[in-house]
Amino acid sequence: ACTTILVGKKASYDGSTMIARTEDSQSGVFTPKEVPSNNPEDQPRHYQSVLTKFSIDLPDSPLRYTSVPDALGKDGIWGGAGINSANVAMSATETITTNARVLGAD
Repeated sequence: ACTTILVGKKASYDGSTMIARTEDSQSGVFTPKEVPSNNPEDQPRHYQSVLTKFSIDLPDSPLRYTSVPDALGKDGIWGGAGINSANVAMSATETITTNARVLGAD
């Protein structure tokens, strides 16, 4: 199960948005990560999944963002967490939670 902690700007001492994430593997396999800063001019305008037939056109004016994708890329991007220049943070692929309030919102 993966675990994420998100701290909004109103909850941090200096107004920062913060994210912390673990990516656990029951099989014990470790996938190295990287933390790139993705500038709008370098971002693609179309996404094609590596593992499925899913594809989608992306916005023509994207925001700058950081992400935490798999460094190897063999199974696709798998960017499990990130923050954009509008100070919006996200985490993805959560598989287990014990907080009923979070489950209710989900």
